[in-house]
Amino acid sequence: MKKIVMLVSIVLLMQSSFVKANSKSINWIHSYEDGLKMSKLLNKPILLDFTALWCGPCRKMDRDVWSKEDVKLIMNNFVPVKVDFDTEKELVRKYSVKGIPYIFIIDAWGSELYSFIGYRDEIQTLKILKNFSINMSSIYQALTILEKSKDNLYSNLRVAQKFQNVAFMLTDDSKKSFLKRSNKYLRESESLAKNSEKKVKEKIALLHLLNKAYNKSYKSVLKKLPKEFKEVDKSNKCLYNYIEFYCNQLQGNTVEAEKYYQLITGSYKQKADFILKV
Repeated sequence: MKKIVMLVSIVLLMQSSFVKANSKSINWIHSYEDGLKMSKLLNKPILLDFTALWCGPCRKMDRDVWSKEDVKLIMNNFVPVKVDFDTEKELVRKYSVKGIPYIFIIDAWGSELYSFIGYRDEIQTLKILKNFSINMSSIYQALTILEKSKDNLYSNLRVAQKFQNVAFMLTDDSKKSFLKRSNKYLRESESLAKNSEKKVKEKIALLHLLNKAYNKSYKSVLKKLPKEFKEVDKSNKCLYNYIEFYCNQLQGNTVEAEKYYQLITGSYKQKADFILKV
């Protein structure tokens, strides 16, 4: 019990101390490993900033961007990690850093979600930070399970779907990034499903198409659905109907969309309802 209380206290302390009100700058963590641990504990993505004392644009970002109140406020949604380009050679190699400032948004396993090189002003930086201010809890839970069973089909499929579910609510670069990660785990699931039942392979293929739909390839997906899925397994019917609804609705084919909407249930019905309200 004491260990749990101590852990919670540390998390709350760290969470509140990244950015203090009216402080001159963000309280950066200077340990990559500590950043990964804090990211897991807080379910927040990491903002990893490669910098150096001699770097003019880095100093300019410290002065004109990271010190701004609105930037500091939104940085509470991240674990801020700043590492030295000259001394952290292993990290420089890991992320192929050729110049600075080079800023990455990564998950608690160090996998890249987004990156940019060079100076960005306050407005540009705020836009990026807003796009990636994401609660990672559902994804981190799935990744933690996958960490213990990397060759498990369903663990990979679960991660793919978690990234897809989060991507549904995102826009712009963050949406593309999370769909890319979803596709990565779908491909892994595909390779692990070679000896699986047809309905499992079918589900993976449908999830691939849903990612394409979320990437606005509506026409392409609508052409493929009737050609590649003439007889859909009962367990995948709801997913199939949701993809039909989504593409038709976003294409403006409201009559066709309504037909498929009536066939959707569960979590996909909730997504469909959200789309209709937007």
